[in-house]
Amino acid sequence: MGADVWAMLGWWLIVQALGWTAWPLAFRAVRWLPDRGYLLAKPLGVLLVSYVLWLLVSLRVLPNTPIGIGAAWLIVLAIGVWLYRRRASSDDSLRATWHQHARLFIVYEILFASVFVVWAIFRAHVPDAVSGEKPMEMAFLNAINRSGFFPPHDPWLSGFSIAYYYFGYVMMSLLGRLSGVSAGVTFSLSTALWFALTAASAFAVVANAVLLVKSRLRTAIIYGLIGATVLVLMGNWEAPLEVARVNGLGSAEFWQQLDVLDLNQPYVAPENQPNWPPRTGGFGWWWRASRVIHDYWPTTITVRLSQISGLPPDANTDFQELIDEFPQFSFIHGDLHPHVLGLPFVLLVIGLALNLYQAGINGSRSLLRDVPLWPLYPIVLGGLSFLNTWDFPIYTGLAVLALSVGRGAGGVFRWRLLLLDAIVLGGLGWLCYAPFYQHFTSQASGLTPNLFNGTSAAQFLIMFGPFALMGVVLGVKLWIDARRDGQIRSSRFAPRTLGLSLLLLALATGAAAALMFVTYQFVPTMRAGFDNVIKMMADRGLTLNAHVIERLLDPWLPLMLAFGLAALYLLWRARSRDRTPLAFVLLLYWIGLWLTFAPEFVYITDITGTRMNTVFKFYYQAWVLWSIAAAWSLFYVFSGPRRIVSRVWRSALGLGCLVAVGLGLMYPALAIPTRLSDFAKTDPTLDVLRAAAHDPQIADTYAAVQWLNQNVPGAPVVLQTTDDIPWFEPERARIASWTGLPTVLGWYNHETQWRGNDQVQQQRLPDIYEIYTTLDEARALQLLRQYNVAWVYVGHEEQKQYSADALAKFDRMLPLAFQQNGVKLYRVPK
Repeated sequence: MGADVWAMLGWWLIVQALGWTAWPLAFRAVRWLPDRGYLLAKPLGVLLVSYVLWLLVSLRVLPNTPIGIGAAWLIVLAIGVWLYRRRASSDDSLRATWHQHARLFIVYEILFASVFVVWAIFRAHVPDAVSGEKPMEMAFLNAINRSGFFPPHDPWLSGFSIAYYYFGYVMMSLLGRLSGVSAGVTFSLSTALWFALTAASAFAVVANAVLLVKSRLRTAIIYGLIGATVLVLMGNWEAPLEVARVNGLGSAEFWQQLDVLDLNQPYVAPENQPNWPPRTGGFGWWWRASRVIHDYWPTTITVRLSQISGLPPDANTDFQELIDEFPQFSFIHGDLHPHVLGLPFVLLVIGLALNLYQAGINGSRSLLRDVPLWPLYPIVLGGLSFLNTWDFPIYTGLAVLALSVGRGAGGVFRWRLLLLDAIVLGGLGWLCYAPFYQHFTSQASGLTPNLFNGTSAAQFLIMFGPFALMGVVLGVKLWIDARRDGQIRSSRFAPRTLGLSLLLLALATGAAAALMFVTYQFVPTMRAGFDNVIKMMADRGLTLNAHVIERLLDPWLPLMLAFGLAALYLLWRARSRDRTPLAFVLLLYWIGLWLTFAPEFVYITDITGTRMNTVFKFYYQAWVLWSIAAAWSLFYVFSGPRRIVSRVWRSALGLGCLVAVGLGLMYPALAIPTRLSDFAKTDPTLDVLRAAAHDPQIADTYAAVQWLNQNVPGAPVVLQTTDDIPWFEPERARIASWTGLPTVLGWYNHETQWRGNDQVQQQRLPDIYEIYTTLDEARALQLLRQYNVAWVYVGHEEQKQYSADALAKFDRMLPLAFQQNGVKLYRVPK
């Protein structure tokens, strides 16, 4: 572990230096936040240096080497120092800000360092490199390490570049090469670093928002820590349900009505097994927390699948798995997927949006004229499109609305200015990353109306119960204040809210019907899907009209709509009457509400044919927005101006919130030990690849990987077997994943997802099969050269899949470069 300790220290120092590099820029740009950008400087520094490196490497001005990284870093440092020295007042300095907020900054640094170390230790005890999406993420990291210029080559489809948002992996590669650690260690430390950056950035946003109301550093620290805890540590309420179920609580009817996957029946413990942890379903009980919501009625893709299989639709076909991840689940699972890699930078944008809100309050009329270093905003916002494209429109909208709402609170609101801000931030944000879009393809193909599935109230509350409670507490507090001041009359407010709810529900219904009609008329594939679904419903005695009417009469929909309207109403009032961040926090609540409400009626069409990805991406960002809003709401209710007077009410509300968060914290308290137990026999190490090599089935492959990494520079093509099933054996495509060398074809299903079709994959599959199976050496060599193959890999999987006679031809026709226990690497002569 000695080398691991030095690796952790090196990463901490590098990120500290990146933060100090970015603070002079943040100091100028974030002038309306109390900390002057110090608490947001670390993610800003990582993003800016990575952006300059990526841009100049894409333009072939710099090489993708440690020297190029150093040059990019010096450019950011030089710009920051130059702009800082041009500040208006010598009294306004970094040193003065540090002395003013030293205690806050020290707590922030302790939080960041301690969380980083603790989670690195956790990852060392859970060195997982093979489950979930980790093979893909490792493939991207290694491919970027081997790419001299960008876009990087696709490790699973030779001759093509990566067709995915890969900015987060550029950041991982940058940090790994600066520190000189292996890809396996980089993967573990990246998980720990992103966890720490997310927690520290949540602390930063909440602490700044508190200081804008009350200047007591102690109060800001307390609620900042609450914000970090709620965002990255708290889970949903699935864990307490697991505990109740294994202890025999709840009737069979209760669990059936709850209808959570693998949790819809009373628990029956396996024979001679303890009740905890329950082992039924999925990857273990902790996995179920990310699948508490699911749908039933088939959409286009499930209809197609039933037609292809020739089987009639049944319960398995009807079932649609949805994903409802939250950050703690993501970090326990350990996948470094784009939605995780984007987290610190989403929080950076929320902090910048808060600064724009304060700019509006303090009289800024024009983004271009009155906001210092305004080009920084589209660079950061555009970075979200490259990190996790779904986040870009969400947070561009937040930034634009925050500035506009702030202007309204400052006495000025103009639609023209709002549209101009949207064009500047959104348009320039896209333009800053134009080289990425030139090579980017997407599986998204439009919008599909959702008429058949809805999230039940019970499952929604399992997912978002703590935030719902804290949002209601804030609403009650604002209601009490407004009634006390005589600003609203409940006799008028309730009918108006109900009327607006019904009106908006009717408009949403009309829009969904119009979208369905247009789609049905002009998209033949969707028309066939709708017709099949309607026929299937008719076979079960249901009609489309009856089903839609039944869904619209579900009281959950108008209730969600009422909450959205209430938040909008409170936001409008706060905008014109309150110069604290109250309106900004209500804006976070409101955007989160519509992110969760939208999938009830419409979803983005992709290869899954369901609303799985829309729910996944939208709910994840709602969790982030509501975590910040909830933490500040607790401050506003219990420590802010005009606290609730009655001690009884304060105690009751405080206890309720404490119980809600406590139930959420049961998830990490139980899931972390469960996850650790899965690796109890593995020696702790940060090198996930070396840990995987302890498996005898993987050790020989790992030895081949080590040989390739030590002896093969650049990006020559390697051939390894693959197949066309969605979840293939992990050993297939492992060479490309762990070396970054491009293979003729890797994970077939992922390539189809990224590119939206499988035309190239379908052409290559039979050729790969023929290379391995043919006895014609000339034909095999012809195909190898057709795909520019430089190395042929024959491992345990190839030996199982192909005959010994077919594989023996490689010994005759190609020079053997590596061999260990039957695993061989052959060099293809040029």
